[in-house]
Amino acid sequence: MKSSKLVVIGASLAAAVAVWLFASPYMVLSNIKDAAQARDGEKLVKYVEFEPLRQSMKEQIKASMAADLATTADANNPLTAFGAGLGLMFVDNIVDAMVTPSGLIQLINGEDPMSEAEQKKADRNSLNSADYGYAGISTFKVTITDPKSKDETHVMLRRKGFSWAIYDIKMPL
Repeated sequence: MKSSKLVVIGASLAAAVAVWLFASPYMVLSNIKDAAQARDGEKLVKYVEFEPLRQSMKEQIKASMAADLATTADANNPLTAFGAGLGLMFVDNIVDAMVTPSGLIQLINGEDPMSEAEQKKADRNSLNSADYGYAGISTFKVTITDPKSKDETHVMLRRKGFSWAIYDIKMPL
């Protein structure tokens, strides 16, 4: 009798842990949405790995700029190359300035971080209409589709201890 109680307790505990592990990214996503709507940068910081996120965004922007340069008619023009090189120098500083708690709050709320007027608009939390699900055992993918352009932005979360954190955002550039 005693061993059957232990089996039931063990199975119940294992089931509870499995449910928690499955549901945890959904709970974190809800916390991220709440932090963005409340404009609570301190709460949002718990769910973002800023250094990998900044590095990924810098690489994406630089790759996009290089591809654009390669396809322009003036690709062989030394002034075009100089201008592109100058632009690449500023990417790191711009990304560092934009990928902050307040910048992410604006992006999550569907605002343009470059526009002060956008902050006055009603909340349009882009995560409310997002599609999301597991992309692997330790990876969770949130897909946000722009209703006008149909461009997709992919927000990637990964396990961070017993929680989850945003580590990458794949932008349509």
